[in-house]
Amino acid sequence: MRFDSKILENLKESPRVHIIRLSKPKEFSFHPGQWVSVWCDDFVDEKNNPVHRAFSIASYTDEPHLELCIARGTGLSAHLQDSPVGTVVHVDGPYGAFSLKSGRKCLFIAGGVGISPFRPMIRQALNDERQVLLIYSMRIPADFLYRKEFEFFGSDFKIVPTITMDHHYRVWEGERGRVQDFLKKYYKKDFDVYLCGPPPMVEAVIEKLKKLKHPEDKIFLDKWS
Repeated sequence: MRFDSKILENLKESPRVHIIRLSKPKEFSFHPGQWVSVWCDDFVDEKNNPVHRAFSIASYTDEPHLELCIARGTGLSAHLQDSPVGTVVHVDGPYGAFSLKSGRKCLFIAGGVGISPFRPMIRQALNDERQVLLIYSMRIPADFLYRKEFEFFGSDFKIVPTITMDHHYRVWEGERGRVQDFLKKYYKKDFDVYLCGPPPMVEAVIEKLKKLKHPEDKIFLDKWS
C-alpha cells in the first residue's frame, strides 16, 4: 500500500535517535515485525531519483500513527530527523516476514534502534501470555529508548539493558559490555531467539548461540542491509 503521509511529531529521544510519528490511512494495517519504505520529494540522488529507505515499524497495531525510530546516520535518516512537523513524506508497505513464532518463551536481543520491531512484537507476546526476556544493547544510558514504557510491562516481562561504552557510569544497574560476553548468564535452550541490530552485533550473538548449541530453527533475524 502506497500513501502520502505527514510528520505529526518529531521527538528527540536520545542524543542520536528521533522518534518520527507519521499519519496513516485508517485502512493501513501491519503485523508486528514488519517494515515500510519511506521517501521524500526533496531528497534525491545524483540522478534526481527519490532516495528510499526501509524502517521497521515501532508502533503498536492499534496506535493512530505510524511510529519510526530513526538514528542520525547520514542521507535520508538525517534528512527526516531535520524535517519539521507537517512535512509530507511517502510511504510504501508494509513488507517483511519477521514475526512471532509459536514458542511460549521469547528472548529478544536488540541493539540500538533494533528495538523498533520488538516494541510491538513484545506487546503481542505479552498479550498472548508468553514469557519474554529482552536484552537491549546500547552505547550509553542516554540511548535507552522506551525505558519508561518497558518499566510498566507486567511480570511476564524482564529486561536486561547493557552499555557498551562510557563504562564510568557508577549508578548504572544493568550489564556492561557486549551481549555475547554475558549471554550465557540469561540463556535457556527453550527460548525462541529474535535478533535485530547492527550486523556485527547480530553475527557475534549468533556465533555465541552456536557455541551454546542453540537450535538453529529457533533463531530469527531481522536483517539490516
